[in-house]
Amino acid sequence: MECFAHLNAQFDYYLPRIELALHKAKARRWLPAHERQSNWLGRRAIHAVNPVYLAEKRRHSPKAINPSKLLKVRENEVKVLLINMELMLRLLRQAREVDTNKPSIKPMRWHVSSFLLGDLLEYLVLHAQRHLLQAQSTVVETRSAVSASL
Repeated sequence: MECFAHLNAQFDYYLPRIELALHKAKARRWLPAHERQSNWLGRRAIHAVNPVYLAEKRRHSPKAINPSKLLKVRENEVKVLLINMELMLRLLRQAREVDTNKPSIKPMRWHVSSFLLGDLLEYLVLHAQRHLLQAQSTVVETRSAVSASL
């Protein structure tokens, strides 16, 4: 449930900002670009959460953002995650209509640089995949431990 709470916390922060960035991009008539660009923050964040590199090196969150201390797991965390995933899918469809290289969004914790919209969308998708795989492996491990103890 901590994985879901963590994802929901990020979605709660980023999805409204993505929606606003898309509305601004449409209003400014920023048509889709032929190629997607990335900045250093986007490249670094995408690489850090990419599930392909899951076995390469275990990544740890900074101690200052320990999820077990910061997150409050809600009773309906799974339902909230499904709603957020649906909204994310809708925003991804809308993003096809604009240039995702122009809008930028400040990161949740570090305001040194900004994500380009395209980088942030890719980051959120990969980040969700990574944590859903993590939750799935936790369920499998728990089931194995329970069946072994019986």
